[in-house]
Amino acid sequence: IGLDKVLIALNQVPSPKLQLIDIATSKIELEHAFTDEMSSGAHGQLRRMRMTKDGTYLMAWLGRKVVEYDKDFKPLHTLTTGAWSVAPLHNGNVLIMDEGQSTCKEMNSQGAVVWSLKKTDINLPDVKLGGNTQTCERLASGNTVMLLHSSEGNAQAVEVTPDKQVVWALEDWKNLGPATSVQFLDEPGL
Repeated sequence: IGLDKVLIALNQVPSPKLQLIDIATSKIELEHAFTDEMSSGAHGQLRRMRMTKDGTYLMAWLGRKVVEYDKDFKPLHTLTTGAWSVAPLHNGNVLIMDEGQSTCKEMNSQGAVVWSLKKTDINLPDVKLGGNTQTCERLASGNTVMLLHSSEGNAQAVEVTPDKQVVWALEDWKNLGPATSVQFLDEPGL
């Protein structure tokens, strides 16, 4: 958050926590524990989460839902989806990677899917797209990058246009491993 704070999710049984830490002072500025009756272990709890420009918290509960919480951690919106990641978009919608459906979904606050990209929508004749889809990122151009946690012989990332035409695919097992997430440093953030 800015240059001096970091937002961390601590997956732990019985209660995962969210912490906001000032990295210059190492002071925990905020800590909130969540109740999680659905998870059988720490692995199945929180995934990529964001603090929004409005000071709310957008959280992906692995394989279950996306919840936007207000500053007091009261739920504002809940979207039922097999979420692995979530990111706010400039238009007010959210971009969710539904790992269970291998689908990147743009959803509005009412829960309607306004755009989606299934892994099977991607047409790359000589490239394999195995493994799990874990995150997707929307670029300022309107294109979307899907990242795949896979194994050698499969692509790790694919960029597509809004009409699902492939721009590029990355397969580099010499220098990189499975792709779980990426940050595009030249993209404007929220």
